[in-house]
Amino acid sequence: MNVWNLLLIFEMVLVFVVMIFVFVGWRRKQRMVSKAHSPEHRLKIPNVWTEIQHVKHGGSTQMMRMKDGNFILLSAGVDTTKVLVSLQLDPIESFTEVASFPVHQSHGGGRQQQAAILDDLRKQIGFPQSVSELRDNSQALSPPE
Repeated sequence: MNVWNLLLIFEMVLVFVVMIFVFVGWRRKQRMVSKAHSPEHRLKIPNVWTEIQHVKHGGSTQMMRMKDGNFILLSAGVDTTKVLVSLQLDPIESFTEVASFPVHQSHGGGRQQQAAILDDLRKQIGFPQSVSELRDNSQALSPPE
């Protein structure tokens, strides 16, 4: 083997090792981004809403953790929109209802209508710091269209 062949083999091995490090770094970054967008991660941070979750049999939910540690759950169903609160992230049945509004049916698609209702409700509620502030804000709410 001459020197040029050895140099070529060394360069190929070096490129291969660099590509492995690039791939591992890219995968690590993808996992971090994925984790940052997960509902579990978002609920660890106060005043950050989760993405809208669509329930199997008609309905959509969205959650946020307040600074006092309580969780807000917005639920847009087929005929009712609810604002619920709980100290722990337990099943929905354990949440306490703060406000409830009837849903006015429109000709739009169900999921798009529910997403629009949740969006309007989020804007009206704002970012309350405590359950008492959430109760005050929800008493002043107008029913979402």
